[in-house]
Amino acid sequence: MEQVLERFVFGVEQNQDLKGLALIPAPTGFGKTYVTCDFIAKNIERIIEQKRKVIFVTPLLKNLPIDTLEKAFERHKKTELFEQVFLRLPSRFDSFKEQFDEVKTNIPDNFKGKGFKAVASFLELNKRANTLTDQAW
Repeated sequence: MEQVLERFVFGVEQNQDLKGLALIPAPTGFGKTYVTCDFIAKNIERIIEQKRKVIFVTPLLKNLPIDTLEKAFERHKKTELFEQVFLRLPSRFDSFKEQFDEVKTNIPDNFKGKGFKAVASFLELNKRANTLTDQAW
């Protein structure tokens, strides 16, 4: 797996100036996340030097390997570099949920009309559904 990543990121394909997305299918339990995070941490200086970007895109926050990536940087003694180069961009919905929880207590009751209550109710249902989903896993 590491050799495949090496080839696609730094090898012949890059010398041919190929652009785009590389999909590397592998079965569950193959170590894709661990190997990829370790590869990024080990090669971050080369990645930066070549002005490359590494982007993890996932519809599920639990699939984003932030902890695994951070531990890989720690293993390679690059914790400070992780803090400099890592950026998490939450979805608009996740940002809204976080902000709503923070500000809802500061909103005066006379502004908490039907729309506010509907949004608050929806977010509470969403929170419960996520809790149930997480417990199911």
